[in-house]
Amino acid sequence: MNRCRVREARATRGLRAGLIGPWHGALGLLAAALQFGSATLARWVVDSGGVLGLLGLAGWLMWVVWIVGYGVVLIRREPDASARGFGGGVRRASA
Repeated sequence: MNRCRVREARATRGLRAGLIGPWHGALGLLAAALQFGSATLARWVVDSGGVLGLLGLAGWLMWVVWIVGYGVVLIRREPDASARGFGGGVRRASA
């Protein structure tokens, strides 16, 4: 699976889980699309230059904003009761 598809999957999973807002998911999908477009057009960008080379830069900058925002959301989120502690949510029998 290529990197753009992985980013797209993460953006849609975050939307479905309610972790991120619609604008954040759209930003992730747009960043993935721009990076995919940049990778697809790389042959022509290298040959002729021009403004098409900025697609990758714009996609990368959007991805940075997306991943920092996602990190802030995850840090500010309250942990689930099952995720607290070292045991991974598994209760141990007491003696």
